[in-house]
Amino acid sequence: VRRISMTGGEVRGKLWNEIKAAVLGMKLIVPRVVEAASLGAAILAAVGSSTFTSFTRAIESMVHIAEVYEPALELHERYVELWKRYEYVYEVLERAFNAVW
Repeated sequence: VRRISMTGGEVRGKLWNEIKAAVLGMKLIVPRVVEAASLGAAILAAVGSSTFTSFTRAIESMVHIAEVYEPALELHERYVELWKRYEYVYEVLERAFNAVW
């Protein structure tokens, strides 16, 4: 996976999108229409009514990219290091809790 597309209300926050791109270390793609269910229904209706001859053509015509967030690689490296620490602490605590409980 080299990029991820996200939809829904959460993609309206620029800072949150920058953080997600940095944590994942991938491009984050935000479509112009972020309400995926509504857009999906419109695509289905367009193909069902023969406005488009295929889903591919409908998607190419109806889905547009609004923003692309590039990952801040220096932050990604820091998040990877923090994740390793988290995993270590989790494993140690899991063994301790299992020994007690």
